[in-house]
Amino acid sequence: MPFVALSVSDEVLVLDLVRGRVAGRVRVVSRTGLGAHAQPRGLVERDGHLLVACRLLDELPVVEEASGRVVDSVGLPVPGGGPASVLAVGTRFALVTLERAGVVAVVDLLEWSVTRLFAVGGGPRGLTVDPADRTVYVALGRQRSVAVVHLDI
Repeated sequence: MPFVALSVSDEVLVLDLVRGRVAGRVRVVSRTGLGAHAQPRGLVERDGHLLVACRLLDELPVVEEASGRVVDSVGLPVPGGGPASVLAVGTRFALVTLERAGVVAVVDLLEWSVTRLFAVGGGPRGLTVDPADRTVYVALGRQRSVAVVHLDI
């Protein structure tokens, strides 16, 4: 099912786009509060679970899609790192930019743990991966440039 992170209300919504469509609105299947001022920035889905990057949390909540409950979390090794975005790389890994720390964390989506960090420069925000050669392009807000890193995962 589709899902969306709402930074304003610190929630993750799971949506039903098939049933319940009325006048441009969709049915909300579940609504998960992540705590005051969590500021969710992005999420990825893996086997019915959502990994959520929240700008003001030092962990990545794991939300079960079916129930809408937070069932686990992935601790971040850099306190105050400021997760800004998250992107799935295949079915096994996700990349999470830690804006204030200037690094990208690699998260194992089977173990729900950070496996490593790599430095990319000041203010990493958005990122994308070229699946053909596993090259990661990371937008660096403070440097107004793009870091290019080849993945070996």
